[in-house]
Amino acid sequence: MSADTRRNALDRGLELLSLLASTGPMTFSAIASQTQAANTVVARLLRTLSAQGWIEHRPDGRYAPGPQLHRLTTCHQPLAWARPILDSLRDISACTCLLLGEEQGPAGPYVRCLAKAGHEDGLGMQEVGAIRSSYLSHPWSWILLAQHDADTQAAILAAEQPEPWLHQAWQDGLAQLQAEGWCQLSLDTCTKLAAPVATDDTQMPLVLSLGWPGPPPGGQQRQQLRRALLSAADQAGRRRTHEGCA
Repeated sequence: MSADTRRNALDRGLELLSLLASTGPMTFSAIASQTQAANTVVARLLRTLSAQGWIEHRPDGRYAPGPQLHRLTTCHQPLAWARPILDSLRDISACTCLLLGEEQGPAGPYVRCLAKAGHEDGLGMQEVGAIRSSYLSHPWSWILLAQHDADTQAAILAAEQPEPWLHQAWQDGLAQLQAEGWCQLSLDTCTKLAAPVATDDTQMPLVLSLGWPGPPPGGQQRQQLRRALLSAADQAGRRRTHEGCA
């Protein structure tokens, strides 16, 4: 391949990425029309960019910005807009608070802790920047897993080979998420709660989570935690949209 041919292919690829980044998910025909390129050229570019994670081909047939593009166009540090929300949620709930997102790695998607507001209870939870690969061990990961299509979910679950009780906990968590907008996982020493942060098709999925030291809170306390968590998740979604980060 000549230098001019490579340059032309690069130009077209960058044009395609810029188009998807600015307009969001598009059909093949719309992309071909906008780029004014032959269908064979567009198909080749889409295959190449999809294989590298720059774009993704969705179940509905549309093409959208992929995880690699998200990594370049999102602001992870500092998450100035998130800090006051996490600090306020920590103070109101007396819990350790986390903001988590999903990124694409060489072996597939993984969960990263983007920000943390700790509490003096010393509850051991995800550290900022650490990677948690298991999708069924935490309620925040259930929310992220639920946003994938069925094939991706099946692939993740097959790779993790979860214990039956964890798989059931995830199913219960999904039902709770659909009914109440949040979900929780109770362990021997702590309870972890999570709620999704509003997003659109071009943004990294985010989740807010609380760590409660002990068995599941009940009654009025449970409702107070739920309200505080959902309110903070709503604030995070609005601030995120306004700031254009993460």
